[in-house]
Amino acid sequence: MISMISAGIVAGASLTHRLGHLPESHSLIPAVLVFTVCLVLIKIFQRNRPGLSILMRALTCLAALMLSMCWTIERAQQRLNDMLDVSHENVVSKLTVRVTSMAQDDAGSQRFEAYVLDPIAQGIPRHIQVVWQDPAPAPAPAPAPSRIRVLPGQSWHAAVVLKRPHGATNPYGFDYEGLMFQRNIRAIGKIRGTPRLITDAPTATFGVAVARVRHHMREAMRRALGPARYGPVMIALAIGDQDSVAAGDWEVFNRTGITHLVSISGSHVTMIGAMAGMLVLWLCKRLRVRSQSLCERVPARTVAALAAMLTAFLYCLLAGWGVPARRTFLMLAVVATAIVARVPVSLPNVLGIAAAAVTIMDPWSPISTGFWLSFMAVGVLFLVGQSAPDEQVQHTFLKRLLRTLIQAVRLQWWMTLAMVPVIAFLFQQVSFSSPLANAVAIPAMTFIVTPLALLTALLAVIPGGMILATALGWLGHLALSWSMRPVQWLAQASWATQDVCAVPVSWFVLAIVGMVWALQSPGLPARWAGWCLMLPALVWQPDRPRQGDWKMWVMDVGQGAAVLIQTEQNNILIDTGQRSGKTDSAQRVLIPALRALGVRGLHQLIVSHADTDHAGGLHSLMQKFKIDEVNTSFDAKNFLLRQTMLTGKAFIPPGVFAPCASGQFWERDGVRFSILHPSAESTRLMTQTDQTRQESPNARSCVLHVQGRHHSVLLPGDIGVKQELMLMMNHPVRSDVVVMPHHGSHTSSSIQFVEQADAQHAVAQVGYLNRFGHPKQAVLKRWASSGARLWRTDHHGAIFFESTASMLSVQSLRLTHKRYWHHEVGIERVRMRTNQ
Repeated sequence: MISMISAGIVAGASLTHRLGHLPESHSLIPAVLVFTVCLVLIKIFQRNRPGLSILMRALTCLAALMLSMCWTIERAQQRLNDMLDVSHENVVSKLTVRVTSMAQDDAGSQRFEAYVLDPIAQGIPRHIQVVWQDPAPAPAPAPAPSRIRVLPGQSWHAAVVLKRPHGATNPYGFDYEGLMFQRNIRAIGKIRGTPRLITDAPTATFGVAVARVRHHMREAMRRALGPARYGPVMIALAIGDQDSVAAGDWEVFNRTGITHLVSISGSHVTMIGAMAGMLVLWLCKRLRVRSQSLCERVPARTVAALAAMLTAFLYCLLAGWGVPARRTFLMLAVVATAIVARVPVSLPNVLGIAAAAVTIMDPWSPISTGFWLSFMAVGVLFLVGQSAPDEQVQHTFLKRLLRTLIQAVRLQWWMTLAMVPVIAFLFQQVSFSSPLANAVAIPAMTFIVTPLALLTALLAVIPGGMILATALGWLGHLALSWSMRPVQWLAQASWATQDVCAVPVSWFVLAIVGMVWALQSPGLPARWAGWCLMLPALVWQPDRPRQGDWKMWVMDVGQGAAVLIQTEQNNILIDTGQRSGKTDSAQRVLIPALRALGVRGLHQLIVSHADTDHAGGLHSLMQKFKIDEVNTSFDAKNFLLRQTMLTGKAFIPPGVFAPCASGQFWERDGVRFSILHPSAESTRLMTQTDQTRQESPNARSCVLHVQGRHHSVLLPGDIGVKQELMLMMNHPVRSDVVVMPHHGSHTSSSIQFVEQADAQHAVAQVGYLNRFGHPKQAVLKRWASSGARLWRTDHHGAIFFESTASMLSVQSLRLTHKRYWHHEVGIERVRMRTNQ
């Protein structure tokens, strides 16, 4: 019965998070009452009719599900009420905020969570995230301004520009708004000017006090470790601060499947708790009180269990109280309670109680992939452990050690195989190097590096302990460096990972059934068939267009451009998105989306011009994908060589580098692709200095026209009105779908061009609240007046078009994949303008 109640609680929260809009919580109360009455009646008549036990279990699960939904809806509605009103968005607000988390000090800025103190205007949320940019460097010879350190518990009065959390919505992409909602961050604020420190209260709340302790431990560890190569990794192992770990290291961890070791996982919490419990157990057996052993007064197992639970709790607080840490602590708490109360409890019940408790404490835990991965991993270990042979024969120490190593290898092997469909479904990637990498990393990380990292953190904050902390930190870093050498080699191997497509849920469920079947105890007939049920999820491929048809994804890459066109056998990408800081749209959006869509290489890449909002992801994309042909309106080879010199990362040379020139055309799978601009003369002179001065990169944009058997597309890049007139004089521009020139700028989309295009759909690729104000209202009115249906990536997310003989279908990912925490951008702004 415990497992049914736990399943209902987790399922209720999970189903709630699939809703696009929240119902009223009180609307579910009658259903809960009906289920409760049914349970009571069944319980009364169950004695005479044992067959009703199955029905009672089902109704119990449904009652728990409905109660969980009520609880989740009520909690979610409280957070939705704490929402930033559009009247306060993108304007300066004077706020007094208390810092409630460690500041993440990125290069050039500090980022921290804050609570807005009274007085507060109506429509401004209490829980926000603040970004404080470092002051601009002073011109020489004046001294550069020093950075002001932000500490948990400080209260600042500042001018802040607030925005709602808004993330890009792309196929199988990361839900940034869901993460912010889970963390109860209801607005993102950027500080303007210099804030003023009001007070410093390190113990204002329990959470602030814990964050202050973590901050001091992080700073002490930084002093002890110095500029060590893997210093940020050791800090992450000790206190869970992962933001300073280099992006290159994360790529290595992901490719080799050891990411779970870098974060403070359940194995770390269990190890620390077990060490504390064994130490207390050893002491209890030896301590005496008035010539009487302590074990005679208090059961040693009870004291050891309580010590292990307390140590695990303190370590989880130090680690930031993440989902894996919470899950492990609650499992240990259930086991400790059972030991103290002397109640037998099975592992499935422990898992169920822990999952239900985590969900009740934080109803948004099921949103995170770590929730499912951690519980499924423990479940797999339970199934594998059940099938392990149980021998009572006594062996020598060496034989026991050998058997332990064999059992560990066996568990790792089965764990890797069992988790393949789960990892493939969540991340569209399977790591073949994971068993080898984990065989090296697990012993080193768990038994050497993590304990030394914790000792370094503890000693570094003790007066006089810095010398010993530095020595232990050096030893831990040395062990980590040596263990990472084979892991680095495995990550660089071509066979390390295999990309897979994003599979439908039905195939994933079939794979999970196969996994459970295959992991049953020996003796079950046809266990091998379970592995066969997992294969469809790994080899599934999405449907391709028919001859003459096409599919098009207009990606949501912020204030940039990226469009994928698929024909029967070919993949053509137009533009690569924008570059922002250390990352670009290729890393954040294009590479994960292409992997999930089954794209393993590009037959053609067309980059309209060299501006960073169109060519920003070119270098990153060419590091990951083999491309047959690259067409640009600029010298792409030199552009890529410069990027290689800056980043130190080489790109995969394409088969052909070719310039765009009007008059070029080719046909792929019955679909005709034509370059309409720039002219051949402009292309020939594009590298000459005089021509570069006279013509801007926007004016030389590659303009692509795609004509399928049934529908057409026009992709005009960033051309202006002058180029539009030239285009209309030389080519027909009528198309069913048009991506607005220059993101809907007032310098493009002339009345004549809009009328001649006569589009059914007009798309603006723009960033949310971008500083240019794109798309302009006058431009939107022109396209709407011509009869085109308007689409905007900041309002609608990525937009999917499919051309078939029957129709031209269109789909907005932000609408079809809407969740209740996604704010309706366009509707709210129209209402605001109407009210004004």
